[in-house]
Amino acid sequence: MSITHPAEAKAKAAPSQRAGDAIIEVVAVRSAGVMNGGMIPDAARPPQPTVRAEARVEIRNATNEEVMQRVARYTQLVFPPDRYPDSRLPGHERKNYLVIGTGLVGKDFNDPLSAIPINEGFTLSYVECKPGNGPKLHNHDTNETFIAIRGTWRVIWGAKADQHVDLDHLDVCSMMPGVPRRFVCLTPGDGHEEGLLLTVQAGNNPVAEFIEG
Repeated sequence: MSITHPAEAKAKAAPSQRAGDAIIEVVAVRSAGVMNGGMIPDAARPPQPTVRAEARVEIRNATNEEVMQRVARYTQLVFPPDRYPDSRLPGHERKNYLVIGTGLVGKDFNDPLSAIPINEGFTLSYVECKPGNGPKLHNHDTNETFIAIRGTWRVIWGAKADQHVDLDHLDVCSMMPGVPRRFVCLTPGDGHEEGLLLTVQAGNNPVAEFIEG
């Protein structure tokens, strides 16, 4: 039995000048159905931005030298052992490689030794550590997204650190601003001693505050 959505019926019955609106509605309904297969309900999704027909992005040229200054080789990345106050404490030992950006801002933070020290709206880092290690509970004023590159990782959140989700290879967790969080390496991945996590924070100078002493 074929079921016709009301919007589709409207597209068939409406005058030609309104058909386009009805068809758009049908597309929106069907898209919402597909999107609803994910974990975020339609009602919680932000509205999609409207792109003006006359909007244009200015085209510019980039020299080879300019682009090469924005290339970071993984094997050549460096990290400061004392980047954060807890970086060398038992249970929190880790290597923070700042790849893009000028780094998080916070109390007693040291030079991140950024590979690509630019300010274009986000920071991107790699974190390497052995199982059982990760930062203390902390907070950010912007979004922080985690992607498990190697091994498995646990993202823990809440003022009491009483909730968590485990990430397998290439799984993603996008944590909203203001929610206390920490992460810990569970397994390093086959043939490795340390897991590898990619983190992205929004903003040019995102703030980080440690909650635990």
